[in-house]
Amino acid sequence: ASVQQHRARWQRATTPDQRAGVLRDLLAGLGVSHTGYYRPGDPAWFELLDLFREGPTREAIPRLFSGGVVRYETLGLVLTELDGGTYVADVLEGTPAFEAGVRVGERLLAAAELERVPRERSTSPPPPGPTRLLLSSDGGGERLVDVTPLRIQPEELYLTAQRASARIFDRDGYRVAYVRLRSWASPRYQELLERQLLDGDLSAADALVLDQRGGWGGADPGDVTRVGGRAPELRMRRRGEPESEAAEPRPEPDRAWTRPVVLLVDGTTRSGKEVVAFAFRSQGLGPVVGERTAGAVLGGRPFVLQDGSLLMLAVADVTVDGERLEGVGVEPDVVVPRDLRADVGGDPQLEAALE
Repeated sequence: ASVQQHRARWQRATTPDQRAGVLRDLLAGLGVSHTGYYRPGDPAWFELLDLFREGPTREAIPRLFSGGVVRYETLGLVLTELDGGTYVADVLEGTPAFEAGVRVGERLLAAAELERVPRERSTSPPPPGPTRLLLSSDGGGERLVDVTPLRIQPEELYLTAQRASARIFDRDGYRVAYVRLRSWASPRYQELLERQLLDGDLSAADALVLDQRGGWGGADPGDVTRVGGRAPELRMRRRGEPESEAAEPRPEPDRAWTRPVVLLVDGTTRSGKEVVAFAFRSQGLGPVVGERTAGAVLGGRPFVLQDGSLLMLAVADVTVDGERLEGVGVEPDVVVPRDLRADVGGDPQLEAALE
């Protein structure tokens, strides 16, 4: 009956947006992670193409992007819909929106691109023009903010944010390092994290808050060894195939973070990062603080369609140390809810992790 209803909606749809809505509703009805439909221009479309550029999307990228490199224009904002309103769910450090002072929890009332600055004739694309945002917060009135988009490769955007997020908090005589990994879906994120913790300014801290909220997953189970843990056993099973053998454990690192560590998670912590959260809880590596993770732990694969749109499909079931996390997630040791609208500019989950 559901398929027939979607087919009828599809036949009535007359615009690309309407048909995209039918496809998204149909896929959402499956109730599984790593499954969705993304049209060209969606932020996730750019990011997934870039994330899988060494594999499934490699041949499509030269056709879709001149120079063969995925780049997009971004303010560094993540938006979410709440009760019919659009709110700022995240502001990436080191991005134009962060530098302009846009705060998590503010409501976006309107956005308009301002006139571009004229320049001499050129064969290269024009620079992105500034965008004027109308923002409000409960009891705080309205304000205008002008932000000029940044043109960047998605992976570089997340690396920039990871670098810029690193800082040290002083709490009761202790120096607590903090770094946020919005994506762990490339060895470059892990390499940067190791440099930050073991060789950089964070290396002298007494403890660490590792923030896994937001972004994408992708963490390798062996990454847990960098904070003193054991790589959990990850097994995958594709339809019609036997369960895969557990991957060979990675060699123990020469150096690892051995001081106290707290893991910060919420409902946007997904995929491979949930495997890390599971290892923290099961191995007692340190307290997990925040909200239950997304429960999005399947193996997914993107398919680039003829019109350039991207279909993401779950293709494999996953178990971690014999447990299935899909639809379950990881419950934190210390539960701290967060209300974006009530905590504008604040972060009670981070404060609890620092405590």
